Amino acid sequence: MKVSAALLCLLLIAATFIPQGLAQP
Repeated sequence: MKVSAALLCLLLIAATFIPQGLAQP
């Protein structure tokens, strides 16, 4: 269960930072 929670956290972080990184020229 802890692994699943960690993966969800990583997905949330990725969803937050990846679009910002793509927005950078």
